[in-house]
Amino acid sequence: MKLQALAAKPKLIMITLDDQETIETHGESVDFYIMDRYSMDLYMRLSSLDSVTDSNAMKDIAYDIMLDEDGNKIMAEGLELPIDLQIKAVEKTLISLGNLVTRTSKK
Repeated sequence: MKLQALAAKPKLIMITLDDQETIETHGESVDFYIMDRYSMDLYMRLSSLDSVTDSNAMKDIAYDIMLDEDGNKIMAEGLELPIDLQIKAVEKTLISLGNLVTRTSKK
């Protein structure tokens, strides 16, 4: 297979926070989107972060890539999510980024 065959424009993928606590607290599951592929720069920035000392930088990167169904950033200047959703959304975003290799590659 040629490498070019795997190149494609990014597409939105939905992430759902549907754990019992989220549903009980917010009345329903919560959806947001990220792209199915990102630049090497983003992955390198994430890989250079220390999860303890760089937690704000990690949150900022996650907030930058958390999108609505139209592909627009959800988090505007000065906005914050409720802390329970903030932690879950950032965690699920970062986990999804780690799993994107398996979603975008075919064996």
